[in-house]
Amino acid sequence: MTKLYAISLYRRKRADGEWVQLGWIVMMRRRGNLIHRRLSVKEFGSMDTALQAAIEFRDQINRECVPLTKRELCATIRGTNTSGVPGVFRARDGVQEYWKAGLLTANGTKRTRQFSIKKYGEDVAFDLAIQARSQLLDMVSGFHVHHPDIKNETRALPATQCQVTRQPCRLAPDENPYARERECDVPGVGITNVKTTTANGTTYITRYWTSMVRDKAGLPKRRYFSVAKHGEDEAKRLAVEHQLRAARTTDNRGATPEATVGAVVA
Repeated sequence: MTKLYAISLYRRKRADGEWVQLGWIVMMRRRGNLIHRRLSVKEFGSMDTALQAAIEFRDQINRECVPLTKRELCATIRGTNTSGVPGVFRARDGVQEYWKAGLLTANGTKRTRQFSIKKYGEDVAFDLAIQARSQLLDMVSGFHVHHPDIKNETRALPATQCQVTRQPCRLAPDENPYARERECDVPGVGITNVKTTTANGTTYITRYWTSMVRDKAGLPKRRYFSVAKHGEDEAKRLAVEHQLRAARTTDNRGATPEATVGAVVA
């Protein structure tokens, strides 16, 4: 029998070591909420009847609790993201630096667009990459499901409700004992390593201390301080100073001016 999506056997081990099948369990997570129900043989009369009830309950949940769309999944921020916007990243090709937008399509093809920092400037190139990422997301449709037996007849969210950036659903996760220690105690200040591959195949890493704040629209704005140019301690000090200055500006004016928090390499 093919494994059913979100449905598993509910059984108990007897004193003689034999297993007794008591029914079925439906268990799934929807947008951070765990849904769990046992459907027993005692309640429904037989394993087949209980299984049919489990399938109907599961399909009802999928109609009432909309699964993640593929677009929402693509817009979810990952722990490895450094730009603040999923699919948007900073890259260097030889001496040229770019802000890029990328998306892996359903057929495995990677679509990218890049905007030269030299041509547009740091802020404009970053904003153009965000716009390009939003356009790439318009190509994504359907729901993110793991098993072929799940019905795809669920309500879809209007495209206007699908944001470029989406926070993951978490229910008070336990602290990760393997998580990397924070580089700085000041929120919004951290380290960004930019990997560069030259035309002859040589790869090197450029290290920056960065300060990140969000504008009125909630989009991240970064400023980069090169360790190669300033040194480790001075680059960190400049990033912290920029972050604290931006925080004071926000407190005094209610919103951080973009001119103050634009993503600039220093």
